Amino acid sequence: MKIVKNRPFKATVKVVYPGDDATADSSFIGHFLTLNREALQGIVLGTTEAEDEYMAKMFTGWEGLVDSDDAPFDINPENREALLGDMAVRRAVMATYREEMAGLRRGN
Repeated sequence: MKIVKNRPFKATVKVVYPGDDATADSSFIGHFLTLNREALQGIVLGTTEAEDEYMAKMFTGWEGLVDSDDAPFDINPENREALLGDMAVRRAVMATYREEMAGLRRGN
């Protein structure tokens, strides 16, 4: 096994909006980093600012998103802010990361 600091991984982020049919396909591939203790140093969740800092470190990009004109939703700071400004997406990104890090996808 190779030891990699802040190992990258991809996972499906399933977004459910209020009132949506739970079977509706509102998902995309999120790009994440497995943050080590050093990367988490000083981040105390509980404020929006701390959550933003945490998400900036662990959520690094995406695949499978398009804008309202069906053009690719490029990875850039403006689009990242717009994406994570949507509370349903933000909640889904956080949940996906937490589940992946806890090994829930693998049934542990």
